[in-house]
Amino acid sequence: MKPAISVIIPVYNAAPYLEECVGSVLKQSFENFEVILVDDCSADGSSAICDDLVKVDDRLKVLHLDRNGGTGPARNKGLKAALGNYIAFLDDDDAYLQDLLENLYQAAEKYQADVVSTIGFDNWERDKITRRIWGIPTENDIQLPQDMRARMELWKEEKLSWVIWNKLFKHSFLKDKGIDFKPIPIADDKFFHFRCVCEAGVYVQIPAVGNLYRIHPSVSQFHEDDENFLSKAMQAMRLEQEYLTEYISSHKLFVKDKELWEQVRQAYTRTSLDFFRSELGCTGAEFRGESRLSAAIDHAWQGEKNGWLACYFFKQAEYWRSKALNGKDEEHRRYLFPYHLFRPGMKVVLYGAGEVGVSFYDQLQNHHYVTLVGVVDGRGGEVNFPVPVEPVGALKNMDYDAVLISVRFRHLAQEIKNRLQNIGVEEKCIYWDGDNYEEEDFLRNYYFRKLAAIKQVR
Repeated sequence: MKPAISVIIPVYNAAPYLEECVGSVLKQSFENFEVILVDDCSADGSSAICDDLVKVDDRLKVLHLDRNGGTGPARNKGLKAALGNYIAFLDDDDAYLQDLLENLYQAAEKYQADVVSTIGFDNWERDKITRRIWGIPTENDIQLPQDMRARMELWKEEKLSWVIWNKLFKHSFLKDKGIDFKPIPIADDKFFHFRCVCEAGVYVQIPAVGNLYRIHPSVSQFHEDDENFLSKAMQAMRLEQEYLTEYISSHKLFVKDKELWEQVRQAYTRTSLDFFRSELGCTGAEFRGESRLSAAIDHAWQGEKNGWLACYFFKQAEYWRSKALNGKDEEHRRYLFPYHLFRPGMKVVLYGAGEVGVSFYDQLQNHHYVTLVGVVDGRGGEVNFPVPVEPVGALKNMDYDAVLISVRFRHLAQEIKNRLQNIGVEEKCIYWDGDNYEEEDFLRNYYFRKLAAIKQVR
């Protein structure tokens, strides 16, 4: 008999948890399902456990992959092998509560839904369970609005959980829309779910909780000390934005509504940064993330086409840092330091001790992405500034890679550039991007322009 539901479980080095995970599916009150274990080249005995489990129940099958590819490609293999009318996912260290599949299936059939989601899940840490509601609080079933702008508002406000293991997906819907998992190294389910939100005809949330999400006590500390994980995190953010840009630039809703397009892209970046904030060292009473931020930006920086991510990242990190140190929101910054102009570690002199220069100085004290050599100004020591301001002639005695002109207006910048060249500063060492210093200008002229350029490059 054809199964009603295919439960796909990617497996990688989950030996301590795998039997409990699979057992929670076999104990479901709903019994018409198949379980597809996709072994992603485990090295801890998980492969043998999978082979033993399939002997226990004929609803279990196992796929052994030839090479490790991550959860996304493993789930795609499971999708190709699935026979069920609906698809469910489960991580190899988590578990289902007994009635989850029953509740999801009944709602899917009742509403003929493309997607059904529960209202939340239970966090499972050291045998202590705490309930998390990540949805629209309600005691009744809810259908998401058909109006896509209204649906996007719920998504931007994080009213819709983007995890996939508390949901049921109509198999034919995923096939018809070509929705699968992209090779994003971490949190690949986020883009998968975003496409489902955009493409689903009927998307239903039910007031049930049916998952145990295991929180490993050692994971956060491990990630904080794991440079490889940080690299993967930044790679994931880059790939997310590239796939997102490619998708929404061809979606009729976003093509017609450019403002919504920009709002969605900002929200997507914000939620990704928030997801990785503990790994970036941006939480806790004692802020210790200076080196983490420098390392993160090194990994994020992949040439000029990704300069927008560098600036956006530092802008968000500024807020996190202030919250961690001061317990309050960072004062709104009118001017953003142009990180996109520089390579990490460059020696920089600020020319200009006005409002722009002060803002740049403050940001460089927080994020040591470049080395501040000094500050010069035509007024020399006559201006009020956090550090001594030298006359322009002092440049002759400074060791620098670049002089950043810290004024907003083009005509003043040109005058300063001429002055610098007259005293022997090489043109290649003079930097200015005043058209993008102001936050709104940066987002409009640089950030979103670079995102659009990514699609053209691809």
